[in-house]
Formats: sequence, structure tokens, C-alpha cells
Amino acid sequence: MTARGGDFKASLRAGETHFGLFLCLPTFPTAEALAQSDFGFYIIDVEHGPTSVPNVHVQLTALAGSSAATIARLSANDPVAIKYYLDIGTDALMIPNVESAAMARDAARYMRYAPDGVRGVGGSMRVTDYGRNMAYFKTANEQACFVAQIESVATVPEHRERGHARAVVTRALELTADRRLVFLGMDPNDWPRHLYARLGMDDIGRVARFRKAHPGSA
Repeated sequence: MTARGGDFKASLRAGETHFGLFLCLPTFPTAEALAQSDFGFYIIDVEHGPTSVPNVHVQLTALAGSSAATIARLSANDPVAIKYYLDIGTDALMIPNVESAAMARDAARYMRYAPDGVRGVGGSMRVTDYGRNMAYFKTANEQACFVAQIESVATVPEHRERGHARAVVTRALELTADRRLVFLGMDPNDWPRHLYARLGMDDIGRVARFRKAHPGSA
């Protein structure tokens, strides 16, 4: 990873709070216009955005002068994709759909060189300044940084009813006490809705979904 990625990782470990933006448009001007804004990080959305490795490469160039960390949200926990985005100099990665400790350990291995991982070694890469900074390999494993995007509410039975969900939501409320915070629920019968109500949140709206019936159906 980059030195900026290592600094970002160290700040998170120290408990510092950062605010950032998603970059969903795969353009140089968008990134360049935001480069000097006062954010802690920018997440380039590879998972849902219409982008590619070359496009992200260009946007990283536009953000090179920013003090903010660059994070690429990938489409999957894929060692090939991880290698590509690290080689072009992304400071950190966001891995979606991490549902177990084993998946998180796999992501960590994919980001590290042997003997700690399985990342392939390349020479003339942007992250090494095209071969001018070979010292990168000495610190890359230590500086490796990724965000595990946990999207499933499934919980191991022995860890249920311990207040973990309440602790997460309560902490989010504390960090955003002076801001307007909105939680989006996908299922109107999902259990977080009841937790939010117990924490004093209001239901401000609902979304209905309709399906066209086939001719002759009841």
C-alpha cells in the first residue's frame, strides 16, 4: 500500500473519525474538482459505478495532490482485482459482502506479498513510481489497509442478544449528534426497524413496490 494508506490505517486504529465522499462518476474533472476539499477520504465506486482500472488510474492521478486517502470499493473479494487496484496506487480498498472472519483473512492475504500473502509482484507499477521506488516492497504488507463491508445481519447464534447491534447504532448516533442522520431499511418487517424505534427514531417514509399481474391472474 502507499504511505498515505498506512497513515490512514494508523489514524483509524487510533480512533480518529474521518468523513469522506463516494466518487461514482468515472471522470478526471470530478476527482480533480474535489481533490482540495477538506475530506478525509474518497471512495471510488468500482462495485456499482461504470468504471474500470484505467478510469480509476486517471482519477488517482487527479487526486494525487490531495491529503485525503483514496479507497476503491471493489466488486468482490477477488485476488486479481485486488492486485490491479493496489498496483495503480490506491491507498486502501473496500471489500463488499464480507460475511465471516475467514473472508476478511482472505482479503488480507490477497493484499500482502509472500510470506504473509499471495499478492503477485510487479516491477514497473504506478505504486512504485514505475520502478523508481523499490523500497515500497519493504513496507507494503505493514501498510496494507482495507475496509470490510459487512452487509448481512446474520449473526452467529452464540453472539445474539448481547447488544452488539445496539452498540453499533448508538455509536453512529453519537458521532453524528449534530447532523441529520437517515437509516435506510430495505425490508419493512426487518428487525432493525424496531431497534431504531426503541432508540427514539421516527419513521419518515416508506417505499412501495408494485408488480404487474399476468392476464387472467387473480
